[in-house]
Amino acid sequence: LPQIQFAKPTDETYSERVEVDTGELEDDPTVNTQRSSAHDTVKKRRHKKRVEYRRVKPRWHTMSREEKLQTGEGVIRNGSFANTSFRVRLVPVVSQGKVVSYEGSFGGVGRFSNSVSGADLKAIQGGVFNVQVQYAQ
Repeated sequence: LPQIQFAKPTDETYSERVEVDTGELEDDPTVNTQRSSAHDTVKKRRHKKRVEYRRVKPRWHTMSREEKLQTGEGVIRNGSFANTSFRVRLVPVVSQGKVVSYEGSFGGVGRFSNSVSGADLKAIQGGVFNVQVQYAQ
């Protein structure tokens, strides 16, 4: 599995809360009234807004690959092979100008499942192989 995958666009949407300016003014209840003189009170006013909910698709549907990687939106990170590695050393065996076999070794750190609930990291060391090549041209 690749370490990073991009989510496939779907028809799935979510509700977004939007405040819409109605163009009207109303008294601001969050601000205390102020006295400009002994007889006058000044009330603060603000634009009246109404709340609407609309169905929208996620933002990452329209992002480029670079933007997705930068923001992390629409990116699936696969951690199942984190901290694992695998190395192969491959040596061709040549006889009369033709490759007759490959010899090599392998090693690394692998994740081995010990139960349904988890896995352990175990070292792989000293693995060897020899593969014969037939009908080489």
